[in-house]
Amino acid sequence: MAKSNYSAPALEKGLAILQMLAGVQRAMTASEIAAELGRSKAEIYRMLLTLEMLNYINQDESGLGFRLTGRLFELGLKKPSRQHLLDTALRHMEILARETGQSCHLTVVSDDATVVLARAESEADVGYAVRVGYRVSAINGTSGRVLYGFQSPDQKAVWLNWMKHRAERQDLRDFLADAKLAKRQGYLVRDSYYTFGVTDLVVPIISSRYAVAALVVPFIDHIENRLPLEQVRESLVRAADLISSELVPVDQA
Repeated sequence: MAKSNYSAPALEKGLAILQMLAGVQRAMTASEIAAELGRSKAEIYRMLLTLEMLNYINQDESGLGFRLTGRLFELGLKKPSRQHLLDTALRHMEILARETGQSCHLTVVSDDATVVLARAESEADVGYAVRVGYRVSAINGTSGRVLYGFQSPDQKAVWLNWMKHRAERQDLRDFLADAKLAKRQGYLVRDSYYTFGVTDLVVPIISSRYAVAALVVPFIDHIENRLPLEQVRESLVRAADLISSELVPVDQA
């Protein structure tokens, strides 16, 4: 597409703010956002008020920092191919949670991060669940490694380009080793990066040969467990295979 001669400075500033907040795991003050974007606090503050009024951002508990709401996430769900993925996956996720006594969630890639698209909670009194919309750098999570392992060579090259600039060398080696293992096994099992006592079980959801999402069970071992970890992993693989078999190919969505 040819570069337009027209510009919309206010829109550009608003989008820059949203992109910045999407890339951090904490609330940011108006001063921090202004400094990061190289703008005055006055002009950024006007944009923040507008975005807050439209419910794209809100203030944290302190009333000083701003963070994204779920509005952009909800808009993304309206994309037909993603809605089809959700509709297809949720049926099987609910069955999986009920049969295993473990919660599960579905993650997708968004820029350089993985985002929880949906979840199904178990009926057990004790469990572990991740909120919908939770976002984490792809290189730091288990599902990011599985998703990378099942991407096309071109897409892997894109991932490697940004990871080389943001990750420590050892972290990148570990990431690539896990991705290779996931590709060979068809799944990945490893301790959670963020929560002690949780083991991530992750299987790709495949459409048109490549991963479009990952199905995750954050397995916890407790007295009410219905199934041991290995049987939960087998049930997870079956659920992911069923979801993949029912998906419309990406190039037809």
